[in-house]
Amino acid sequence: MKKRIQKCLIVFLSAVMLFTASSCSSVIFGFSNGSPVVMSCGKETLNESELRLIALHYKSAFEHYYVNLFGDDFWELPAEEGMTYGQYVRSYWILSECRALMSLCCMAEDNRVSLTDSEIESLERTAEIVFRELSEDERAFTNAGYNDVLTLLEKIETASKMLDTLTENAKIDVNDEESRVADIALIRVGDPDVASEIRARLDLEENFLTLANAFSEEKQIYYSVAKGDLKEPLNSAVFSLAEGEESDVLICEGSYYLIRVISSYNSILSSRNRTSIALLRRYNAWEEENEAHLRQHPLRMVPKMLENIPLTDSSYEVDFDLFGYLE
Repeated sequence: MKKRIQKCLIVFLSAVMLFTASSCSSVIFGFSNGSPVVMSCGKETLNESELRLIALHYKSAFEHYYVNLFGDDFWELPAEEGMTYGQYVRSYWILSECRALMSLCCMAEDNRVSLTDSEIESLERTAEIVFRELSEDERAFTNAGYNDVLTLLEKIETASKMLDTLTENAKIDVNDEESRVADIALIRVGDPDVASEIRARLDLEENFLTLANAFSEEKQIYYSVAKGDLKEPLNSAVFSLAEGEESDVLICEGSYYLIRVISSYNSILSSRNRTSIALLRRYNAWEEENEAHLRQHPLRMVPKMLENIPLTDSSYEVDFDLFGYLE
């Protein structure tokens, strides 16, 4: 159950990126803004500092959620498909983000989709803010200058503009109920008699969190969940309970659960989830065009380009939401 919960907590741009089924050549491309180029598609390139800015975004996002839950060493914990969190974030989130970004920018070049002068001027102001707000540790991590920040923001906006063009007829509207994320506390026990005792004590108005700390066999008590993150009947229970309400004993996969809804609508995570769902719908519409495009313009990348990024160093705090600056 933990993996299903953890899988949906991060709802940023590349939650919907797909591993690209294309041939990738390995070659050194030269430099851009004084930083080595690590990936290209057609005439479009991504340099190492831009890659590290993207990596910093996901480092911040994952540490924001998981350090509090599992400690600084969470990067070495198992995540998905036999990978640790460190491996998973590198090979799926960051790499997929970069691949999609390069592919869309290359499509934009072919289709003459570009930014207007006013859009570029706005991004120049945004880049100044982003660069100014990078901490000393974050600048050391990225080795990025103002020009790296600006060119990356331009690529992201160009990619978004191209995606809008490709998916303008796709249904991407997402309503509040579809995107709702609830904050819950959860108790799991393996003994039905213990579960019944807990329910009886809740009926006597004992404190749910006190009972959770005393009886739950889950290390984690608090979760933020979107629709579909939990298996049934847990999912239906969460989204039918009002704020402050508690469930009856629920049976799922041989365990017994009780749930208390702390908040029925986490506004920040619900907003991010709405963005993620809309992006998923857009990317589903884009997938066919992308596959055809990459057959003509294969991605090229430097071998092992992500291995030297100190993603798993949690000795300092990072707070960097790259895509948040563009909202």
